[in-house]
Amino acid sequence: MSSIQETDFIKARMPTQRGFKLFDHQVAGQSLILRLDEETIGKCMIPREYQFYTNLPHILKPFVPQLKGMTQIPLKIRDCSEESDVSSETSDSWQQKEDAEEDLTEPLPLNADRIRALSKTSCTHNGNGVCYNFMLLEDLMSYFKHPCVLDLKMGVRQHGDDAPPEKVIYQENKCRTTTSHSLGLRLCGMKVFNVEKNAYISRDKMFGRQLSDDDLKLEIVNFLDNGQKLRQELVKPILSQLNSLKQVIEQLEGYRFYSCSLLIIYDGHVHSESDSCHISKCNSDSVQSDSNNEKTCQSDSHVADTDLTERENEMIQDSEVEGCEPNEQLNPQPRGQSSHSPVILRIVDFAHATFDGFEGDTVKHIGADHGFILGINTLLDVFKELS
Repeated sequence: MSSIQETDFIKARMPTQRGFKLFDHQVAGQSLILRLDEETIGKCMIPREYQFYTNLPHILKPFVPQLKGMTQIPLKIRDCSEESDVSSETSDSWQQKEDAEEDLTEPLPLNADRIRALSKTSCTHNGNGVCYNFMLLEDLMSYFKHPCVLDLKMGVRQHGDDAPPEKVIYQENKCRTTTSHSLGLRLCGMKVFNVEKNAYISRDKMFGRQLSDDDLKLEIVNFLDNGQKLRQELVKPILSQLNSLKQVIEQLEGYRFYSCSLLIIYDGHVHSESDSCHISKCNSDSVQSDSNNEKTCQSDSHVADTDLTERENEMIQDSEVEGCEPNEQLNPQPRGQSSHSPVILRIVDFAHATFDGFEGDTVKHIGADHGFILGINTLLDVFKELS
């Protein structure tokens, strides 16, 4: 198993004006996540999780955020647990100067959970303060104007093989008394853009723990409700990706995804009819024409569709899963959004995941992760009913 080397660290692309800020689309989990640029987030690094990313089986990579490396980030923090609500939207006031010799203008406001998570990562001290290690990951939300996120804790067991007895008892009780035991999944967070109210509706992990089996299935349906209609057009791509993911998990002998989450993400911004026509035409042209015609189509997009950002148009042109050859694609959509699939489905949070021989683990698991598969089957049942 490879160890973390100094060469694994790369310099983060720090914005020159706004600096790092809290990731404003985190719906669950305790990890500290920072937005580093338009396409990259930084997640406080747990060495075991980083090693799992670097040892991913090839067939699983299309269902996992792209790992871009590691970096060190100098941070000053203050505990806002005792203060009035400090939301991520207020984090713009915290800035990182481009010049490393200058101090941070303001400490980063964090609650107690985020501070505890940050304390679990390695750090170094220098003249500029404390530098914490962060993984650099693909920002899955960057492909959407109004990202809607469903965060589901997967499986019937959450503790890792190395968990102390007291944590095993706590996690087993939590799974036994929630939908994790019966359905193989539990709602940890949800964020849906309501078109009528022009605002997000959110659910947290405490809400998820109180749900019955039927209530959870209803919340999954509500995830596609934008206040005006049920996004029925998303059901087919979700089912397609769930089926592909199930086939992959079934092939992974001895893998266990303890405490991993499954993210389902789509755009709450509903394109107009003219938008849809343009997207379809542009994608068709990019497949059938040469590079000159592709440039023409991209140029037309600025005239015919002022609502689509340049980033969205780039994703519409993309037709392959990043890192995979065309004949190796396991699901029909590229990494990110395309006209073929307006939904992103990814597994995250691998701090307790394992496989035979990983990081010196001595427990040998037989067969596929049936708890994770139970959760996928639950989702398949819910979305099949919708279809």
